[in-house]
Amino acid sequence: MLSFHSDFISIADWSWDGKRDYLKTFGIYMPIIPYIVSMYSQLFSSYTDYIHGAVFLKAFFILIDAFSFSLVIALIPNLNPRRFWLTLFLTLINLSLIYNTIFWGQVDTLHSALIFCSFVALVTNRYKLVWLLFTVAIFTKIVSVIFLPIIGIYIINELVCNHLSIKQIVIDFAVVPFAVVLILSPIIISGALPEYIEITKGVFSDYDAVSANAFNIYYLISNNTNLIAVSSSTTLFRSFTYAQFGLLTFSVSMFVCLLPIIKIVHGNIFLNQRKEISLELVLLAFIIIPLLFFFFTTKVRERFAHPYLLSLTLYCFYHKRYVFWILGTLVYALQLEAVLKYTKVWGGIFISLFDETNLYQPTLIAVFFLVLIVCLFREIDKVMPQKSL
Repeated sequence: MLSFHSDFISIADWSWDGKRDYLKTFGIYMPIIPYIVSMYSQLFSSYTDYIHGAVFLKAFFILIDAFSFSLVIALIPNLNPRRFWLTLFLTLINLSLIYNTIFWGQVDTLHSALIFCSFVALVTNRYKLVWLLFTVAIFTKIVSVIFLPIIGIYIINELVCNHLSIKQIVIDFAVVPFAVVLILSPIIISGALPEYIEITKGVFSDYDAVSANAFNIYYLISNNTNLIAVSSSTTLFRSFTYAQFGLLTFSVSMFVCLLPIIKIVHGNIFLNQRKEISLELVLLAFIIIPLLFFFFTTKVRERFAHPYLLSLTLYCFYHKRYVFWILGTLVYALQLEAVLKYTKVWGGIFISLFDETNLYQPTLIAVFFLVLIVCLFREIDKVMPQKSL
């Protein structure tokens, strides 16, 4: 399934071991991905057959990418034939998504699709679906919780504007416990829930590095270039550890990102203004928040920003900002290649890019991410509050 050998062997072993000991498929991962690979492994009678047939599992995640592309295009109104084919072509050559799913063979596309579909359900007032998709997203990657503030603020505003009642909110949210029980039912039925809870504590504790190949702010402010070997509990300056600094800067920057939306809700509550939240503000929040989490927090890996790609694609294609889209997504692909070095085996100019240029230097890529974040914050100022997608 995977092009990166160690990742391939790890997932193959986890899923194959799951045929004998179900909990071995989890480790530090939330249940959804282990469920998928474990169920797929049941189709094969031998480990060798599974390895050879794993390409079809990779195809499953490619189909999720295709679904996500189709959804993005469907959300762009009034596409004439020329613009439709241009949009389709640019979407299909999204180097970041292609690199992540096809070259590296990772499965982040599932989580990103769930988050993006949660956004679509949110702004189309399908709140039961929002909570269902968001719950599945959390059980795919726990990092999904960073989107809870924007979802919560949007629903609160709908309540204030009398588009929702408290009773309806409670009924919609009731989907969550049912979804949780359903997702955990195989573990609950097996009587292994206490053991699973102990195992999943690794989601928070196993990666204690400042940065696990995530080229973020710490490559700009730290004197240590081997940040994967530095504990996040190490003091950064004065009494602040890396982890504390990361949590503080992420929280403050996310608050600044959400401030225009918070002001609208505040005016609706205390000034009786009854203003709608611009859908573009919500979309920008879904773009910026994962980038802020990736850029400022510790214990993150190189692919933690992945959910921003689909939302950025919709935003840029709606506004015909194709150059901005290319640059905004290319920086993510650049980081993946800096870590995996997939094209280096092709030889020629690709080796020269690594050996004779600074293109893949962590510091440079961190600067690119910073510039992208600043540009996106400037986009917030351009959004008209009443304008909708």
